[in-house]
Amino acid sequence: MSFTVQQFQANVRELARQYQFELEVVFPVIIGSSNLINMLIFSSTQPGRKIDPTGDLAFMGMEYKLASNITYPQWTGNFRIDDNYDLLKSWRAWQELVHGTATNISAFPAQYKSNINLYRLDNGGNRIIQITLNGAWPTNLTVTGLDTKTREPIQADVTIQYDNNTLTVL
Repeated sequence: MSFTVQQFQANVRELARQYQFELEVVFPVIIGSSNLINMLIFSSTQPGRKIDPTGDLAFMGMEYKLASNITYPQWTGNFRIDDNYDLLKSWRAWQELVHGTATNISAFPAQYKSNINLYRLDNGGNRIIQITLNGAWPTNLTVTGLDTKTREPIQADVTIQYDNNTLTVL
């Protein structure tokens, strides 16, 4: 069976790119004029989902694999910090709401949990997939790249714990 180059090109679709994604966060605390912030992530992975096996079930001489609990591993994103440190202040204020440093008081989960939307973008910058981290809150905030030998922007790693995630094709 033969084919032409035109037939091959007609069947090739555009590929998703690793560098096209955006994060939308509704912070439970307001820093500046709004608690809704859209930001570009410098690097990350797509949030995961894992179904644990229960073990083998033996039945009539055969072993069957069965599904058990669904777990959602923590998600970490790397962000570039603006010169006013607004993004870093927002993440830190959220962490202080979760558990205050000076007060040693923790907020109720309904006060500090929020939803975070991660969008995959097409080549035109349009949102094509939405991944929502439900019941999210920052567990770890680490500023990287304090070095006098470079002119690179300051970056921060933020690790997010969440209850579950949903994937929606837009």
